[in-house]
Amino acid sequence: MAQFDMFRRIGISAIAGDIKRALDKVAQAHRAKSGLSDAEWADRVLKEIGDLGRALGCKVRAGSNAQWDGPALMHDLSWLSYDSRERLKRAPLALQCCWDSNADVDNAFQKLLLTRSDLRVMVMSAPTETYLSTAFTHLKELAKEYDGGTADDVYLCCGWSDEGRQFHYAEFDG
Repeated sequence: MAQFDMFRRIGISAIAGDIKRALDKVAQAHRAKSGLSDAEWADRVLKEIGDLGRALGCKVRAGSNAQWDGPALMHDLSWLSYDSRERLKRAPLALQCCWDSNADVDNAFQKLLLTRSDLRVMVMSAPTETYLSTAFTHLKELAKEYDGGTADDVYLCCGWSDEGRQFHYAEFDG
C-alpha cells in the first residue's frame, strides 16, 4: 500500500505533470536527433515513464527489456504495487503507446477503458495539432460512453505532433 499512498499523497494531477515533463524530455532528444523510428520512440517513452514509476516506488512491467521488473502484462507499461508477500495490490498507472493508425490507437485506448488503474495514459503521434485535437476529442467520447467506467477514471492523452514537433496533452475523467 505504500506506493499507492505515495501516489495519492502526490496526487494524480502532479503525476500527470511529471509524465508531461518526462515526455517533453523525450521530445527534446528527438529534436536533437531527428529520424527516430517508431520503436526508438516507444523505447524512449517507456524508459522515461518507467524510470518515473520506479522513482515513486512502483515496480515497472514493460516490454521484454531486462531493465524492468518483468515483461509487459496487458499494457505497454504498467506501474504496479505489491504487498510484502509479492501479491499484486494495485496498478497506479497503465500506459499504451501507439505510433500507428487511428484503428490501432482506438484498439490501444480500449485496453485502457478496461483497466483498473489510477491513471490511464495514451501516448500517440499524429501529423498535425488539428488531427491530435480531433483524436483527443474522440478518445474522450469513448471514455464517457463506456458503460464500465466511472467518473473517477482519469485519463491522460499525450500526442506528438509531427507538424509542431512537440507533445500536446489532454486530461479528462471517464
